[in-house]
Amino acid sequence: MPQSPIVATARILVFLAVLPLGTACPKKRSLPSSATRRECFEMTVAANSPGTRAVFEKRKCQGGGVTWSAILYVLAARQGQVAAIEEPLADWTGGVYTLNGRARFSVDDEGDAARFCSDEPALLATVRAGVAHVNADARELGRAMGEAKAYELECLEADGTAPQLPPPAPAPVPPPEILAGTRAALDRLKQALAQQPVWCFPPDDYAKRTGALRFFPGGEMAWTAPTGEIVGRGRWQMPHEDLGDERIEVVLQRLPGAKGPGGGALEHFDLGKSGRIGFALIGDGKITRSEMIPGDACLRAPAKH
Repeated sequence: MPQSPIVATARILVFLAVLPLGTACPKKRSLPSSATRRECFEMTVAANSPGTRAVFEKRKCQGGGVTWSAILYVLAARQGQVAAIEEPLADWTGGVYTLNGRARFSVDDEGDAARFCSDEPALLATVRAGVAHVNADARELGRAMGEAKAYELECLEADGTAPQLPPPAPAPVPPPEILAGTRAALDRLKQALAQQPVWCFPPDDYAKRTGALRFFPGGEMAWTAPTGEIVGRGRWQMPHEDLGDERIEVVLQRLPGAKGPGGGALEHFDLGKSGRIGFALIGDGKITRSEMIPGDACLRAPAKH
């Protein structure tokens, strides 16, 4: 049964966290009521045949309402063109759909049970018969499961790998005035790095790092100890402008065997009102700012012997 990327991602993360036992998933939002009479039937874990249990166990499926609701949707969708009904319908719960623009049906799940309802008796009978058929024939069950997404079934993929999640929804693009401000801030940051490529760690650095960072135009970085020795390297990159982010991402790694405080780090630098680059620190319920010191005054040439 089709799910939004956000709902699908949230549900599958819960599913992965509890393998192999599985867990019940929350009920979908209730949708509508109609004057037309509808009838329903349920498929429960208790009704699973030995063959069905074996199939579900092999793919580490949730095995109850979630798994069966996806199968019920497949069985209904085999009968024609399915379209989701977006507006609420009183007394209908779960996902509500039309079949071939006429018959309505819904698929809902709750723990160990999946419920199928329809205002078309023929469709109800067909899906009910389909459930009995796949529950009695492991090969047909596998074929029906193959027509659903693994994350909808809350199962592993057929090859035993983790379920492939749907692509995330695209991030909203900020308004033009926000984007213009972001581009201007990034231009000022790039200009500051071009004019002053070397920045010393402050004396109160949270990781007690010492020395300086050098930003190279191509995106590479070098971490130099106060003695002048290169103790780390990294990369910096600009953010995607459409995200409205005014910070550059810095990934820093200390070289193997290099001595001194601090190790690998991921920081996001922006240009503060002071004209210095820095990053936010979050802790003790508050946000503070740490700023680098421009220039290489913190570096001293190694002693000559």
